[in-house]
Amino acid sequence: QKGIDYMTNTVFYIKSTGLEACYNDAPILTGVSDRVIYYGDTNYNLLSGVNVNDAEDGESLTVSVTPSNIDTTMLGTTQVAYSVTDSFGRTTSQLVNVIVRSKSYLNQFLVHQLLII
Repeated sequence: QKGIDYMTNTVFYIKSTGLEACYNDAPILTGVSDRVIYYGDTNYNLLSGVNVNDAEDGESLTVSVTPSNIDTTMLGTTQVAYSVTDSFGRTTSQLVNVIVRSKSYLNQFLVHQLLII
């Protein structure tokens, strides 16, 4: 049934004013989107621009990325999973595509000097 939680995401605290219920929302990932990196690049960070916020844990949670390394010597698309779990055990995951493109998309070409003898 929609809307029934069965108390799995609620914790109760005993306060001087009585019993207080705290519902735990799952952490929120922001900045997670498809990315483009270029052939041969090793200076990329899959966590750049990615943030997490959680009402109970704040921004102190660690985001994991699987796989954490992309083979930039192979052109194509790799699916990457971002995941974060809060102190209540609630997990948020998001799948994105990381595309390795040729540097020709940047109009960068390696030109060798021609020697005429």
